[in-house]
Amino acid sequence: MNQDPIITVRNLSHAFGKGLLQKEVLHQVSAEFYPGEIVIVTGPSGSGKTTFLTLVGALRSVQAGDLAVRGQGLRDLSGAELMRIRRRMGFIFQSHHLIDALTACQNVQMALVGEAGETPASAREKALSCLVEVGLGEDAHRKPRQLSGGQQQRVAIARALVRDPEIILADEPTAALDKKTGLEIVELLHRLAKRTGCTILLVTHDNRILHVADRIIHIEDGCLEETQISLERIMAQIRQLLGLLSRYPSCWLNRASGNWLTLAELHAEFIHTAGPLNRQVADLTHGQLPAWLAARAQGLQEMLHHSLSLEETVLTFGEGLFYGCARIDAGLADQLGQSMEFLLLTAAETMNNPGPEDVEMLQRLTQDRSELMGKLRDRYLAAQGRLGQEEAQTLFAATQNFARQVYFLHHVVIRYFSLLEYLAEEKKPPPPAGR
Repeated sequence: MNQDPIITVRNLSHAFGKGLLQKEVLHQVSAEFYPGEIVIVTGPSGSGKTTFLTLVGALRSVQAGDLAVRGQGLRDLSGAELMRIRRRMGFIFQSHHLIDALTACQNVQMALVGEAGETPASAREKALSCLVEVGLGEDAHRKPRQLSGGQQQRVAIARALVRDPEIILADEPTAALDKKTGLEIVELLHRLAKRTGCTILLVTHDNRILHVADRIIHIEDGCLEETQISLERIMAQIRQLLGLLSRYPSCWLNRASGNWLTLAELHAEFIHTAGPLNRQVADLTHGQLPAWLAARAQGLQEMLHHSLSLEETVLTFGEGLFYGCARIDAGLADQLGQSMEFLLLTAAETMNNPGPEDVEMLQRLTQDRSELMGKLRDRYLAAQGRLGQEEAQTLFAATQNFARQVYFLHHVVIRYFSLLEYLAEEKKPPPPAGR
């Protein structure tokens, strides 16, 4: 894992105008960006987002503060030196800036004009390869007017990729696209970032695409605030998974009304949420990320793993107990189901409304419930005259699964609160100077 930032920004300030008309658009902004990250930059119009992007892209001169790419400071560089920096980057804009008279392939080739060692043949080969990568291999001969808006944006992406950049800067790349096409474009950028290790900074107002971000930084009134979206968003989704699980037992307890279909629907919703979530956590865990994010991503992976194991255990418990409930006392089956429901509902509510005593309270609750299951099992196993070997095995399996469920639930909640404490610590204001 590469822990060295590819872009380092320290106390960067920028203003337009002079004298009384001078207006500061960035104020002492600091940030680091790492290989393989996709970072979304948000903020209201006029907040300084595009100015920040153009400074990082060496399209504007640094006025105050420091900005470095691969350790090379950009301040006071000559025009030729800035050009060399820009050649390590790719640029994607809201307007595609394609040349109407040229084909898609020729538009991509234009990015290689002046590159040392490039011949027309080699440039065309690279352009075609990039168009294939963005799904336009069969449209390479078409001109921009023969392509849809999404296809034109793909040509612009291919043009940005053709020089194998270390950094891609994208300014509102989905603004002119419909929802489906916009999502396809950012998913494409996301895959490219993870495959190539390229860093992507993407300025947007589009809330529909925030899910692809490893991080989100928000710029407002010239100041930068970083949101740890990769932690907060995934934690919230895992919390939703637990909320779904808390509804499972009601399906078993109301089995007489034929609610098994409802359980199937809940399970389908769980899988629909957990599948993409699993991929997002895997991207975080295995991506080229800074150490602080990679460590937290590992915690998220453990939390999700225990959540998936918990769902499997809850399903096994319910199916074994209630499909086989004719072999044991129906009252006991209901007691077991109600105990699981109470425990899951309490955990879900605790995670939605956390307080300082909640972790300890839930820990005590899981311990008490485990003891209750043991007592119930022992009581019925002792009544050998009423409980045969088959019934005893059914009951033993159900209570064992309940114990496993308590174990997984405990780990999900403890990991959740650990990450929650980390986020709270990160958001504390710095201590006053001199203390």
